Amino acid sequence: MIFLLLLLFAASPAGVAAAEPRAQGGLAAYEQGDFSLALEQFQGRVALEPREAIHYYNLGTTLFRLKQLAQAGEAFQRALSLDPTLSAARHNLQVVREEQARQEQGEKQQKQQEKGEQGEKGQEQQQEQEDARASSSSLSIRAMSTSWIVSGMT
Repeated sequence: MIFLLLLLFAASPAGVAAAEPRAQGGLAAYEQGDFSLALEQFQGRVALEPREAIHYYNLGTTLFRLKQLAQAGEAFQRALSLDPTLSAARHNLQVVREEQARQEQGEKQQKQQEKGEQGEKGQEQQQEQEDARASSSSLSIRAMSTSWIVSGMT
């Protein structure tokens, strides 16, 4: 899967207050690559504090990693509705939309190939485009702690 470069300021899980065990556990799980556990933890944070944009942002980043793009987009939109100044959520929402468009385009091209409508030249051009995107982009999307929002946004 091809990703875009995403520059975000992220705090370590140690920056989360001990009073937030679900957030801390979610961040730790996320950092360790256990996105299923992180999802569960962040969903719990959303249920406990549904008016906190950062929880929806963290939920969105986790859903993105789990390739649940539609749900990730919804989480980023919710984060932005709660905090329109959360530029990282706006940027990630754009990344999600671009990835969705890329997947739709890939599905269309695959269907055309299956029908034999695309010749060898088209396949070579497609591969060159994918190779160019892969070499010039990568994604570094991370969950953020509440302390980042407080210190990073002031």
